[in-house]
Amino acid sequence: MAQNVITALGDYGCDTQSALERFLGKEELYLKFIRKFLDDTSFDRLKESLGEEDYEGALKNVHTLKGVSGNLGFTALYDVASDMVTKFRAHQDRDAVADYGKLEQIYTEIYSIIEENIS
Repeated sequence: MAQNVITALGDYGCDTQSALERFLGKEELYLKFIRKFLDDTSFDRLKESLGEEDYEGALKNVHTLKGVSGNLGFTALYDVASDMVTKFRAHQDRDAVADYGKLEQIYTEIYSIIEENIS
């Protein structure tokens, strides 16, 4: 069952092999952190920050999401979050906000894959 989520994430385009290497090949440890992703609140806080036009808060939350997604091998999510971080830091807030829709789509797809395939 555990392998299902790793396979499904890999099929989606996540770099699960590199992530497993970061976790020293310890699949159970990797799965533990994948499960924790479901409880991570940085995406929800990012959405709130954007709604309040709190771009400093948005930067903080998207930066956290970038780190989490990078460590877990969620490459597409990492790439968009990284672009948003760069834009917020350059005070290109409108451009960063414009990337949110793509970030939300990828986040939702990854979240669903995990939810459907993890025990």
